[in-house]
Parts: sequence; C-alpha cells; structure tokens
Amino acid sequence: MRYFLIWLVLVGMCCGYIPGMGPKDYREGEILEVYANKLQSPKNQLPHQYHYAYPFCRPAPTIKTESADRLNLGQLLMGERHEFTNFDFRMMVNETCKFLCRGEVGRNMTGPLQKLNSDLVLKLMQRLIDDDYVVRLNLDNLPVVMRGNSNDGSSVFQIGYPFGLRWEENYYVHNHFRFKVLYHKPTKVPDLADLEYKEDGYQVVGFEVLPYSTRDNKDGICQIKNTYPESLQQLDTDPITFTYDVSYEYSSQNWATRWDPLLDGGGGQKDIQWISISISVMLTLTLTLIVGGILLKTVHNDFVRYNGLEDEADMLNESGWKLVHADVFRTPPRAELLCIMNGTGAQILWTLLSTLTIAIFGIVSPSHRGALLTSLVCMWVALSSVSGYVSAKLYNSIQGGNRRAVALGSAFLFTGAVFSVFFGLNILLAVKKSTAAVPFTTLMLIVFLWFGLSVPLVLFGSFLGFKKQKNEWPCRTNAIPREIPASLLSKSSKFHCILAALVPFGVVLIQLVFVLNSLWQNQVYYMFGFMFIVFVLGLLASAEVSIALTYLKLISEDYRWWWYSFVNTAFTGFYVFAFCVTFFLRQTDAEISNHLTSLTLFFSYNAVFSVSFCLMEGYIGLTASLWFVRKIYSSIRID
Repeated sequence: MRYFLIWLVLVGMCCGYIPGMGPKDYREGEILEVYANKLQSPKNQLPHQYHYAYPFCRPAPTIKTESADRLNLGQLLMGERHEFTNFDFRMMVNETCKFLCRGEVGRNMTGPLQKLNSDLVLKLMQRLIDDDYVVRLNLDNLPVVMRGNSNDGSSVFQIGYPFGLRWEENYYVHNHFRFKVLYHKPTKVPDLADLEYKEDGYQVVGFEVLPYSTRDNKDGICQIKNTYPESLQQLDTDPITFTYDVSYEYSSQNWATRWDPLLDGGGGQKDIQWISISISVMLTLTLTLIVGGILLKTVHNDFVRYNGLEDEADMLNESGWKLVHADVFRTPPRAELLCIMNGTGAQILWTLLSTLTIAIFGIVSPSHRGALLTSLVCMWVALSSVSGYVSAKLYNSIQGGNRRAVALGSAFLFTGAVFSVFFGLNILLAVKKSTAAVPFTTLMLIVFLWFGLSVPLVLFGSFLGFKKQKNEWPCRTNAIPREIPASLLSKSSKFHCILAALVPFGVVLIQLVFVLNSLWQNQVYYMFGFMFIVFVLGLLASAEVSIALTYLKLISEDYRWWWYSFVNTAFTGFYVFAFCVTFFLRQTDAEISNHLTSLTLFFSYNAVFSVSFCLMEGYIGLTASLWFVRKIYSSIRID
C-alpha cells in the first residue's frame, strides 16, 4: 500500500492540476486568443476539426497557428485540437458586427475540403446540420457555452453552439455570433517584496455565445430579425458572411471557482444521484444480510457438525462441502488463462481506484482538459506490475508448470487486444478525416508506453510473484479426482451465474446511465464522489454474490469452483454491454446506415469497456471466493 500511495502522488503530480492556481491577468486592450477545439455531435461519434465546417475561415498564413504540441495525451485520445481562429478579442474592448470571414461553398477552399466539388461540400455541411454538430471554442481555457434556464429558473449551460439549423427542407448556417466575456477584477493584494500594491488586471471567468443566422450582416451593420425563414442565411446561398459581436460583463465569480456554474448539475441530477446511492446501499445491505445472517449461520452449523463427528458411522454418513476437501484446491483446467485474466482484472481494479482517488481530491480538474484520461493511462502503465504479480502468485500457488506463458500472457494478451482494436479504429478514423485519429507521434508514444514501460513492469511483477512463497492450502489434494454427483444445484449453476450478476449490475446501473449520457452528449462528467461510493458498493456486492454461489457449489459436492467464482461475477460485464446496446438504440434517431463508422467506434470502445468490467468483476469474485474457501477449510478438522 505504501508503494501504491507513492505511485498515486507521482502520477498526480505529472498528470494532475490543482484548481485555483495559475490565473492569467489581462490588461485593458490586451489580445484574448480564441482557439477552436473541435466539432462534436450527439448523433455521430466522429469529431472533426473546426475548419472542417468553416474551410474558408482559416487564418492567414502569416498568423501563427497553434498545433497539437500543446495538447496532452488525454486530449489527443479524445480528438481535441488547438487551432487558431480569426476572432479578434481585446480585453474590455466591445465590438459590434465585426467581420470574421466571407466564403462561398466550394470556392476558395483550403485544407481537407479543397479538392471536393461544390455539391459534395454542400452535402458535407448539410450532414453536419443533420447530425446536430456543435462548435466548441476555448478562451483562456474556458469552453464557450450557451446559457439557458431550467424549469426551476436556474441557469443551465450547453458547451458549444450548433453549426446550423434545418427548417423544413432548407438548411441554414449560423453566421453571426454574440459573444459575452465575463470578467472578474480581483482585489488588490500587497506585494510582499516591497509592501506596495500591484495594479491587478482582469481575469476571464466566463465565455458565452448566442448564435444567429441572418442575411443582414453586411457592410458593418448586423440586423437580427424574427421573420422566419426569410431572414435566415441559407447554406447554399453565395456568398456567406460571418460576423460577431463581443461584449464584456463583470462577474462576482472569482477565477478559482469559475468552473462551478458549468459543473453544477442542478438539484435534479443531485437528487437522482442520491437516489442511486440509496438504491445501491439497500441492495448491498440486503445482500449482506443474506450472506452474513443466513450463510454464515449455516457455515457455523457446518463447523459444529463436522468437528463433532467422532465415530466411523457418522463420518460415512456425512455430506456437504467437507467431502470435497481433497479436491477443492485441485488445479483448475486452463489455469494459465485463469491466472492471466485474474491478474489483468487486478490491474484494472487498482487503476480505476487510483484514478478515482485522484479525481475525488480534485487533482484532475475539468479545467485541465484531458487530465483524467491521461491519468488513467499513466496509472495503467504504472500499475502494470500488479498484473504480473497477482497472476504469477496465483499460478505459483496452484503449482502450474508453464510460468513463461503466464508472464507473457499478462504482458500481451489483454493489452495487445486493446491496442489492436485501437489501431484498427485509428486507421478508420484517419480515412474519415476525424480528429479522433491520433497523430503518428502519439501512436509511437503509446507503443513506447506499452513495450518500453508496461511490459518490463509486468515481467518484473511476475518475477516477484514467482519468488513469493506459495500459499499453503489447509487441505491436501488427492491424486485421483473425486466423482461429482449429479444434483439440482450443480445442474442449475449456469442459471445462478446469469441471475446473480444482476445484483452488482443493479448497483451500478444508474451511475452507468450518467456516464453514458456524459460521453454521448460530450459533456463534462464531474460527480466522482458519487461514482466512487457506487463503485465500492458494487465491488462489495460482487464479493458477496461470489461467496454465496461458491458455497452453494461446494455443498452440492462440486469442487469446480475456480472458474465458477470468476465467471459468476464477470457475467456482469455482459449486462453492461447489453445496456450499452440498448442505450445506443434509444439515443439515436438517425439512420444507422449513415453512421456505420460511428457505430463501429461506439460498440468497439464499449466492448473494450465491458470486457474490462468482466475481468475486474471476475477478479473480485475469485479473490473473495478463494478467501472464503481457505477460511472454511482451515476451520474444520480433516482426518
């Protein structure tokens, strides 16, 4: 645990961000740089570059543009970019109907659309409108938002603004933007060096926009009319003029808490979260009462009965889990695969726990975009030795003979499968010119993290695991396996797995809905405290389910509990994937044939997530059952 905490601190220092530190003060008239993040859609999971939608609004070649060099690994994996725009903002300088750019669809194009004809470009832009793509801009590391009101009158925010709108059969583009920059002027503080007061500047604490579509925004005069659709700027009308307004408004919100309004989910979401936790607690407590009140009482009676057997007649008439004491620790079939999957599940568990711990303490703030995903990748690499150690220690305890297969399998089996999926999707995304395709240098960095750091750490953990002293089982194993009697409990074991996995799935269900909604709507997820509580409750429920089912398996005189204890909780991952499929079918109202790439992307990553959930839950089930089996067989008298 001490080394784990050291890793936690080191990764937090490398990937984290302390909220409230590092504000930037702007003087009056100083340039505010507006950068383009990406285009996102709730219907299509392929993000695109900003200039994919505005190919004629590229900055002049003489203007310095920002590249992906300023992005961290998490941002690149999420498809974010850092592109310079033509917006000219100057602190405390209001602008009205300022010219941005003018272009004609299909003419004077540069970039990825320059070789396409006018009709094809028009169809691409119409697709952006049909798929409800939103444009995301950043100012001083704050995303542009649209403010609205909820039913209770409180403010709600949508990150980004829609690229355009569709009215009947016509398409209209938003070509005039009213930006509002919220600023805060901090109180003057003394300079400790000379005890004189410094003149503080202005700090950006908000960035809002209202997009409009208008034909009347030429010659420095912009008129927004309410006559629809006559006053709207049609997409196929040439040319299209883009303009914008800029205003500044004082806000009492200080710089350290400027993200709070964006992260305030409102009372409704918090109430749902508390209801979710209440349901999870009730399910877990109910299961605990069943396991602790009924199962443990039954086991205690078994202890009294088994330890009270004295004459030979009683011993011949005994039944239950004591009869399989000579086979219960027998090496399971395909032991190498079981140990590899168990070690990978341990690595996934500790990676998620450490990342959630960092998130709870606010080290990975939403203002440091991509920090959470970067921390997740760093933790996965840093904790690679856990996989090798856990798999090697278990394989050594069950006296397996193929150590090399376990060590190499822990290093390459799961990680190699995930990388293969990622590499294949990256090629597909690159063909589709999506920003979700990572650059070649980033791909090489991922390969280095795998082969240069992760694999050596896995092999080092395997070395330590094989050097660790073997676990001494409380019972010796016979050379000849015992015959397993046919029983109703043994025949219905598959049904028990399918049914029992519903319990941990029910614990995490509502939290899973929040996570999927955040990913699908491209919103910021921030309720890590709720997630951590539900996560721990789900792990506790999985352990209790596994112990209960393992006991039922043993009392039916079936000693094949190794794989059974792993699978009965790992089946939860199949429910997770099935729910992801249901979620997708309920969310999208577009034709699936038009979004095959998005469909492939969504289900591939959800399959990886579900398999990871399977392995983590399987590790919890096997670990809990192994502790339980060792405990009960070490508490009885074996003759």
